[in-house]
Amino acid sequence: MASETRPLLGINITKALIDGHQFNVAASMLQASGVVSESEGDEGGAGITIFVPTDDAFADLPSSVKLQSLPAEKKAVVLRFHVLHCYYPLGSLESIVNPVQPTLATKQIGAASFTLNISRVNGSVGIDTGIVQASVTQTVFDQKPVDIYQLEVWVFWW
Repeated sequence: MASETRPLLGINITKALIDGHQFNVAASMLQASGVVSESEGDEGGAGITIFVPTDDAFADLPSSVKLQSLPAEKKAVVLRFHVLHCYYPLGSLESIVNPVQPTLATKQIGAASFTLNISRVNGSVGIDTGIVQASVTQTVFDQKPVDIYQLEVWVFWW
């Protein structure tokens, strides 16, 4: 008899980020916001793909961007926007039909919001929100059903 619950796959997203040695801020924010729990809950089925900035990217945020002072729910929306509800190995990112949906934010808020366009730009994978463009600079973690990629900048600004 098939179970309605997904099997626990034992992938610890926070540990994978901390083991990456330059994602402590992202790991802490993802954990504190509850987005890690949501993401780990989505590991089964289609899997997940997470795009994260480095600690240096957080330090380089313009002073007008007050990410840390956002209310918890708005911070969680920003973080959910960096998670795709599907496992995409690096080679697969180039062949996605745009816009990519859903991010976890799209899933929660609605199909017309929070989409990412992913394409090949200057030999690397580029991400365009319509507001900000970023590039995937390295694979942080790749173990099916979870992929984590480093971004050169935050994908979403206010």
